[in-house]
Amino acid sequence: MPGLDGTGKSFEPILPLMSLDTRITIVRYPTARLLSFEETVECAVSQIPASQPPVVIAESFSGPVAVRMIASGLVKARALVLCATFARPPHPIAWRIAHFFRLPLLIGPNMPRAFFRHFIGDERQIDALLPLWKKVHAEVPRQILTSRLSLINHLDVTGDLRKLVIPCLYLQAENDRIVPAKCLKDFEQNVPHLSVRKIKAPHFILQAQPESCLMAIKEFLLTSAAAPPGDHLETLKQQVADLQKSEAFFRAISQNSSDITMVVNTRAVITYVNPSVEKFLGYKPEELIGKSGFDYIVPAEIPRALLDFGKSILTRGTKIPNAFSIRHKNGSIRVLEGIGINLLFDPVVQGFVMNARDVTDRRKIEEELDASRRHFEELVTQRTTNLSLINAQLLDELAERKKTEKVLTENEERYRDFVDNAPVGVAIVDLEGKVRYINGRIENAMGWSRDEIIGRDGFGLEAFDQQMRKTLEDKFKALISDDTQQLFEIPVSVKDGRRVWVELIATQLKRNGVPAGALVVFVNLEERKRAEEERKSLAEKLHRAEKMESLGTLAGGIAHELNNIMGVLVGYSEMVMMKMTEEDPLKKHMRNVMQSIEKASSIIEDMQILAGRGVRVSKIVSFNNLLEDFFQTPEFERLRSSRPRVTLKKELDGSLLNMQGSPAHLEKSIMNLIANAYESVSREGEITIRTGNSHLDRPLPGYDTIRPGDYSLLTISDNGPGIHPVHVDKIFEPFYTRKVMGRPGTGLELAVVWGIVKDHQGYMDVQTGPGKGTAFTLYLPSTGEPLSPRQQTPVPDSYAGKGESILLVDDMPEQRDMAQKLLTRLGYSVQTAASGEQALEHLKNNPASVLILDMLMDPGIDGLTTYKRALEINPKQKAIIVSGFTETESVKQALELGASAYVHKPYLTREIGAAIRKALSEK
Repeated sequence: MPGLDGTGKSFEPILPLMSLDTRITIVRYPTARLLSFEETVECAVSQIPASQPPVVIAESFSGPVAVRMIASGLVKARALVLCATFARPPHPIAWRIAHFFRLPLLIGPNMPRAFFRHFIGDERQIDALLPLWKKVHAEVPRQILTSRLSLINHLDVTGDLRKLVIPCLYLQAENDRIVPAKCLKDFEQNVPHLSVRKIKAPHFILQAQPESCLMAIKEFLLTSAAAPPGDHLETLKQQVADLQKSEAFFRAISQNSSDITMVVNTRAVITYVNPSVEKFLGYKPEELIGKSGFDYIVPAEIPRALLDFGKSILTRGTKIPNAFSIRHKNGSIRVLEGIGINLLFDPVVQGFVMNARDVTDRRKIEEELDASRRHFEELVTQRTTNLSLINAQLLDELAERKKTEKVLTENEERYRDFVDNAPVGVAIVDLEGKVRYINGRIENAMGWSRDEIIGRDGFGLEAFDQQMRKTLEDKFKALISDDTQQLFEIPVSVKDGRRVWVELIATQLKRNGVPAGALVVFVNLEERKRAEEERKSLAEKLHRAEKMESLGTLAGGIAHELNNIMGVLVGYSEMVMMKMTEEDPLKKHMRNVMQSIEKASSIIEDMQILAGRGVRVSKIVSFNNLLEDFFQTPEFERLRSSRPRVTLKKELDGSLLNMQGSPAHLEKSIMNLIANAYESVSREGEITIRTGNSHLDRPLPGYDTIRPGDYSLLTISDNGPGIHPVHVDKIFEPFYTRKVMGRPGTGLELAVVWGIVKDHQGYMDVQTGPGKGTAFTLYLPSTGEPLSPRQQTPVPDSYAGKGESILLVDDMPEQRDMAQKLLTRLGYSVQTAASGEQALEHLKNNPASVLILDMLMDPGIDGLTTYKRALEINPKQKAIIVSGFTETESVKQALELGASAYVHKPYLTREIGAAIRKALSEK
C-alpha cells in the first residue's frame, strides 16, 4: 500500500492503526533540488515495489502524480485514494492577485490570516491548519515548497483522469474551500469509478482524523473488491504463472543446494536425490535412484538404521535428527548428519525426506579438540596439585613462624618475597569477603594500588560486573561450606578500562581447623588465548592454501586437456576458412566459430592462472596505456552500455612509472576489476579509476602485507553497497562468487586477478565495508626502463614456407593430423612423430630444419627430454616448444637450452608460422 507524500509526515498518524501484516511504502521526494512534474512521477514510480498491485494513497501535491503514473501504466494499482488534492484557486481574480504578490512564498505559520481566511473561511480550520502545515513541511525548503505549489496550480491532468479504470476514492474535508466544488465536479465527470467521502477535519485529512479516514478507506476497498469475470480469469492465469515460477524457484534451490536432499519411500528405496550427492559421496543421482538406502550404510550401523527408520514411519510431520556412516563411491567412509521428516502422507512428496551434510572433517576436528581438552585438563590438574602443595607449604611455614619470633621474621620476609614476585597473582579474602592481601602481580596487572583494594569488599570491586559478583559470591560460599577447591575462568576489567581473561584457583584457608577465608590465585590467560588465536589463524591459512593448491591442480589438468581439443578446433577451422572465398556465406559463420573458440581459450587461460602455471612477465608496460587501450575495446563498450547511468571518472597520473609485465594478462586484470565495479553499483553510481606512484620504506599492512619498494598503483573504486566482512576473506577464492544467476561471468574473475598480480610479484589491497563501496588497489613493482614497442600482426606472406623440413612431435593423432595439413598448406615439408622416442629415431637419419615439440606426451619421454637428446644428435637443432599449459619450468629450461620460441595451444596459423620463420632466421 504505497502512500505518496513529499515528506511522509501526513501518514504518520495512521501507521499505528494499520494491522501488522499490512505492507506499507511511503514515497518521499528529494528536497535537495527542484523536480519537474515528470521527474516527480519517475521518482515516485521508482520507490513503489512491483510485487503485488498496490492501493495508492496520495495527498496534496501527490494527487496529480498518482493519477499520471497509474493512467500511463507505469504502476498497475488495485485502487486509488486521493486526499484533499487537485487544489485550484477559488476565483481567477483571486489567483491573479495571489500570483502577483507571489503568495506561495508567503505560505507558512507567519502568513497573514486575512489571506488564509479568504481561502478557508473558518477560523477553527485555520487554527488547525497552521500547526499541521508547519509539521508536515518542516523539512521542505521554501524554494521546493513554492515550486510544488506553482506546479499543482498550473497542472491539468483531465486527460489522465479519463484513462482511470480502477476504483477511486476521494476523501474531502467538510466545508473545504481549498478544493473548490468546480474542481471536484470535473473530477467526478472524468472518473467513472469515483467514490466521494467527506470527513470532518481540516485540509490535512490523514493528520486530523486518521481513524475516520482509515475506516472510510477499508470500507471502500471492501465494496470495490468484487471484480468483473474477466479479471478472475486474469487472476487465475497469474496464479498459475506464479505457481510455475515458484516450482522453478524451489527446483533451482534443490538442484543447487550445498546439502544432500534425498527422498525414500516406505521400503527405503531412493526416489529422489539432488546433484549435491555426487560432491559428497561420488555417486551421480541416477546411480542411486531405485536403490535401497540401507545398501550404502556401513554394516555395523544397519540395525540402528532399521530401528530408527521403523520409528520414523510411525511419526508424521516431526523433524528427526540423526547421523550415519555412509560408504563413498571410492570406498572411503563419510559421516553424514542431518534431519529427516515423514511426508509419506503428503500427496505431492509421498516419501521420507532427508537433508544431510558431510560432517566427517568436523568429527575429526571434534575428536582432536576432545584430546586437546583432556590433555589441558591433565595439565590443569597437575598445576592445581602443585599449587595445593605450595599452599600447604605456606600454611606449614605460618605455623612454624609462631614458634619463634626470629623464625617468624625470617619466614615472613621469605614468604613476602616469594609471593610478591610470583608469576601469578595471589590474594587472601576473609570470611566476610574483604580483601586482606594482594601481591605485586595483581597490583601491576589490574592497575589499582594495594591501598585502593585491601580492606574493601572483594565482590564489590570495579573489576567485576553485577553478574560476575553474583557468580563469585556463590563459588565463595561453596568453597567455605564444603572445602571444595574452585577452578574457573572469568573476564575482569582493569583500571584503564580493558577486559582481560584470568583463571582463578580458590582454596579454603583454615586457622586451627576452622575456615578463615580463601586463598585465590590469579593466572593471566591473555598470552595463552593469544597463542590459541594465532594457532587457529595459521590452521585456517593452511587450509586455504591446501584448498587453493587442490583447485589449481584440478584446473590445470582440465585446462591442458581442453587446450589440446581447442587446438584441433582452431586448426581445422582455419583450414576450412582458407578454402573459402570472401563471398562464401558460410565464412561469416566460421568467423563466429573462431571468436567463440578464442573466448573459450580465454576462460581456459584463467584456469591455468589459478593452477599456478605462471605468467610470462617479459615486456615494459604502463597502466595508463593499458587503460586507454581497454577503453577502446568492445568489452568496455558493452560494460558501459549495460549501466548507462553509472559515471566513470578517470584520474590517470601523467608521471606514472612503467613496470615489467604481460600486457595481455594485465589487461585481463583491468577488465575483470572494472567489470566487477560495474556489477557492484546499482542503476546509478560512480566508478573511479586512478593511477599513481608509491614509494614504501616500511611494510604496509592491509589485506595483503606489502613489502617496501617502488610501485606503480592502479585503484578501481565504486560507491556500491560494499562487501560484508564475512565475505572479504573469500572473494579471491576460485569459484566463490556473489554474482546473480544468469549474469555473465565464470566466478573466476577476482581469483584470476589475484593470480596475475602474484605472478607479477605484486600485491593487492581491498578497502570495503557495508554501505562504504569497494576499492581494489594493485601494487606492481615499477621500473625506469622505457616502454616496449608494440608488436605488429604478421601478414600471411611473411610466414609462408619454402619447402623447409619440419618434424612435428605430438602424442595426439588429431593434433598431428591438423598441424601437418596446416603447415603443409603454408608450404613446408612436414613429417610427424607420435612420441619423443620416434622423433629421435627419425632425426638420426633424417635431419629436420625445425623441430616442433609438445612438452607433455604420454606415454614416453616428455618434450624437454626429447629436446635435450636431439641436441646430442645435432647441437644446432632448431626447435619450437608448444604446450597446452602456460609457461612452465620445463618450457623455461627448453628456451634456455636454445629453443627459438614457445607457442601456447591452441595456436593460430599466424602464431606458429611466425615462430617457424623466427627459428629459421636464427643462425
